[in-house]
Amino acid sequence: MIFTFIICFNVYSKAQTSIADSVLSNTVIVAYGTQPSWMVSEAISTIKGSDLLQSFTPNLGNRLIGRIPGLTVNQGSGEPGADSPSGYFIRGMNTYGTGKSLLVIVDGVESSFESLVPEEIESISVLKDASALAIYGPRGANGVIQINTKMGKDSPMVVKFSTQHGFTQADRLPEFLGSYDYATLYNEALVNNGLTERYTAVDLDAYKTGSDPYFHPDVDWYKQVLRTTAPASNYNLNFTGGNAGVRYFVLLNALTRDGLIQKSADQSEKSLDQKYSRFNVRTNIDVNLTKRLSATLLIGGSVENKESPVSSSGLPTSTGLFNNLSMLAPNAFPVYNENNTIGGNSLYSNPKADILYAYLLLHLFLLTAFIQPVLIKPLLMQSFHCRRMLLGIPFIIRLVR
Repeated sequence: MIFTFIICFNVYSKAQTSIADSVLSNTVIVAYGTQPSWMVSEAISTIKGSDLLQSFTPNLGNRLIGRIPGLTVNQGSGEPGADSPSGYFIRGMNTYGTGKSLLVIVDGVESSFESLVPEEIESISVLKDASALAIYGPRGANGVIQINTKMGKDSPMVVKFSTQHGFTQADRLPEFLGSYDYATLYNEALVNNGLTERYTAVDLDAYKTGSDPYFHPDVDWYKQVLRTTAPASNYNLNFTGGNAGVRYFVLLNALTRDGLIQKSADQSEKSLDQKYSRFNVRTNIDVNLTKRLSATLLIGGSVENKESPVSSSGLPTSTGLFNNLSMLAPNAFPVYNENNTIGGNSLYSNPKADILYAYLLLHLFLLTAFIQPVLIKPLLMQSFHCRRMLLGIPFIIRLVR
């Protein structure tokens, strides 16, 4: 189970802007705030959070694939809770060796972003060239992703509820030969190497007819372990409103997704069904303290829960299971022996047994808090926009058991 909690507190004074700027509705997020699009000469690409609703994937990083020019996202595993992209690159790879990761800024604070949902995002900007990244120095060498979450509006309260339901399935699975074809080609390979055939005509006939399923099995291991589809659901509820003095945005989101591994919790008390759930909450409040001074309180958090009947390298992932499935021959051993015990041999483990009995339950608690005590926007000349002075203090607590 993973807990992520983010707190930001901003205080700033309103800046004077020219009349020409105030009538322009198109603004672009830059490193130090926002600017009208006509003033921006840096290489910056922006996408709205509403544009990401067109695809339904739990991980926000996967929603960015093919969405922003210059951003390359390498998709990783599609396993629930372990589907983070294997890499992000802005205009290709800019650093060799270690330190290739780009910088992610959420509401002015360095933070992770993959657990965010599109419903709480106002915009995502990718800063790509030297002029856009200069303020970050060496930290921006690989590019920067800036994310702004939604804020309240001066309007009556608006309540929105949305839900998404769907099914996930494997895009493609390898197709293996049956036992008869496998044994026939195995004999052919031995003969080509000047060796004696391993499988007799009686063995081949038993594989072909299926007359001896225990001593001459023909097992499709993928069908024994995986199911065709798995459900996924997303529920979102948010409130937006306020007046001239106080504006607010509140979001509640719940996401659940099952994995493609067959359900096994009802077959063994030592097993779990593969599933992933995440709950997001966000409260953004904007308060006008005086005519020229306002304060913003940003609170965002998420709770993740991962369950899997199999583990790999001490984590609840199915990497080891799929490696085993790819190596097992269809005639290696039956799923169950004649006496209803689990089949197997000294070389390979039975994938069905791995699901039913050989599991690891891991609880991971992660608390991350960012406090940005003061953010001041000084008054500048009319032809310029305000610059931000950021002070961020991160606190990270990790407990594993």
